[in-house]
Amino acid sequence: MKRLSSPSPNSTIALDVSVDGTVVVGQATNLTSFEQQAMIWDPISGMRPLKEVLETQLDLTGWSLRRASAVSDDGRTIVGWGINPDGVTEGWIATIPEPTSSTLLLIAGGLMGLALRTRGKRPKISYDAHN
Repeated sequence: MKRLSSPSPNSTIALDVSVDGTVVVGQATNLTSFEQQAMIWDPISGMRPLKEVLETQLDLTGWSLRRASAVSDDGRTIVGWGINPDGVTEGWIATIPEPTSSTLLLIAGGLMGLALRTRGKRPKISYDAHN
């Protein structure tokens, strides 16, 4: 068993793991402010906010990624939910390319990049709060 430490004063919960165990996703809750954020863990970088990982390729200004609910078998596709720049709860899916690639697709009910650029209608995304 490996301990997945989190920065204090956080409480973390692992919600899913890749088949080979090298990627774990979940949620951290700050025990002082009760703010939630999506987290990712891997054996090289340890536990860190998922938003920080994704922002190396995307402008996520105004987004608050609250939970990473599941990860694909290969550890490259992550789904979760967050608060978009309009303050609306929205689901998202991020596909992280192989380490040799410099691109990243981030989709939220379609392309999240498109959602970030448009301020009109967004597709409704259902979310099961029990997962």
